[in-house]
Amino acid sequence: MRTIVLGTVIDGVPFIEANVSIDGALELGKTGGLQLIIDTGFDGGIALPTELVARLALPIVGHCTFRLATGEEVEFPMHWAVVRLGGKTYETEVIPGDQLLGTGFLSRACTRLSIDFDDGEVRLEG
Repeated sequence: MRTIVLGTVIDGVPFIEANVSIDGALELGKTGGLQLIIDTGFDGGIALPTELVARLALPIVGHCTFRLATGEEVEFPMHWAVVRLGGKTYETEVIPGDQLLGTGFLSRACTRLSIDFDDGEVRLEG
């Protein structure tokens, strides 16, 4: 059985909605106030606003260095979080930043990502 999670394209930017469950897990594909940009240029797991990372009390497991599109290298604390997608549970790294869903997570959790800009639909299949 294939898990399909739908998102939307808004002004040419693909998003997946998410919420934080009562046990602190990030649930992708559930409405709840978070919109994560699907960023195929971000090879990390997930980026969340610093305030949300602090509120969730995500443990720091190290630091990581990323090269930005500008070529600048920046170091971030790396946190660990539980993420649910289509009934499956994953653990992935989270860094503070914009609300991004990166290919590091997508490549572990999904087998197919499709973005239909004409219809405004995003599909994650796993």
